Amino acid sequence: MLLFACKAMNPSIMLRTPKDFQYDAFPQQPDSSYRIAPNDRFSMQILGDGGELYLNLRRGGQTMNFNQLDVLVEYDGMAKLPVLGRVPLEGLTTREAEIYIEDLFEQTEINRPYVTIHVTNRQVIIFPGTGSNAQVVPFARENMNLFEALAQVGGINTLGRADKIKLIRGEFKNPQVYLIDLSTIDGMKHADLSLQANDVIYVEPRRRPVELFLQSIQPYLATLTALMSVATTVIVVQTLSN
Repeated sequence: MLLFACKAMNPSIMLRTPKDFQYDAFPQQPDSSYRIAPNDRFSMQILGDGGELYLNLRRGGQTMNFNQLDVLVEYDGMAKLPVLGRVPLEGLTTREAEIYIEDLFEQTEINRPYVTIHVTNRQVIIFPGTGSNAQVVPFARENMNLFEALAQVGGINTLGRADKIKLIRGEFKNPQVYLIDLSTIDGMKHADLSLQANDVIYVEPRRRPVELFLQSIQPYLATLTALMSVATTVIVVQTLSN
């Protein structure tokens, strides 16, 4: 029973790392801006004359309305835009993407193009310390940091460890993993890191060996108690018979 209980200890803890695991180092100058990623969806408006003119270009017998476009960034980081075709946007901030697209439209028949972009489907996954409270959280504003994301789920769960928060970013096959300690004021400098789409924030739960041990042996204790009750009854009956 003891061996079984030790083996089953803390079964709910996810995303474990070995003791010698090398976490990624935080950049010297953390990027404070959101960067466009594959599978992002954004609304884009294209105006002419520096923003004064709504565009309705006519091509191939059809009128194209540029006032509000819904654009998907495909798996390879390319986005299909009217007139321009597919253009690479992955890794650009929204401001950089706006300037880049404006420069491309400068080479077309649009006079003084004015482009605005707003990403609409940005979200992060948060495990605040217990698996039952995990949530998919949409961005509350353009550049959301770790504090804001945790606040949206009510903060760190009472069973969570503030000193062991893992921020997992990028492709799951080869992710970047950062370790953040919010149990001290010094850890705040890393909490200001701008979150990116589909980041995973995992607050490791506290290990509860005694409680988990008792939970694991509870079925065996119940069985043992039942057997002892039966044995006691048999002994009493035999004693009375004698």
